[in-house]
Amino acid sequence: MGQIAMAGLLLGLLVLFWLRAADLLYALFFGLQPFPGAAEAFQNAFTKPRGWALIATGLLVGGLFAALAFAISVFSFPMLVSSRRDALTAMGRSFALTAQNLRPMLAWGAIVTAGTALSILTGLTALLLVFPLLGHGTWHAWRAIDREAL
Repeated sequence: MGQIAMAGLLLGLLVLFWLRAADLLYALFFGLQPFPGAAEAFQNAFTKPRGWALIATGLLVGGLFAALAFAISVFSFPMLVSSRRDALTAMGRSFALTAQNLRPMLAWGAIVTAGTALSILTGLTALLLVFPLLGHGTWHAWRAIDREAL
């Protein structure tokens, strides 16, 4: 359990870096001024050329963070549950397995994204169905890849 908590902590730190990168991007495009509030920030982002550049850059940077988070976590948690490994080894192995199986993992990432979008559209109610399905699918993907590695 301690290694699962460590992996969760490391992913939490990645989210904090991701949020800091978003703050820095906003500051790069709109200067070091106090946050104007959500309404003005949305207006700045969607009505000004700097805002569109921020959106494009933010999508690129956020996509890189999301890809890293996906790659290091997709197999690490099933790996930690099924075998005795430390969190860093599991996360590194998850990254390597994701890179080695890029096409199916891109498809799986699209499925995860679609399930998350569906959940958001239903006020997170669909998570009751989506989370168990994604967890079950991830577990079976891990078991299939684990068998291939043996």
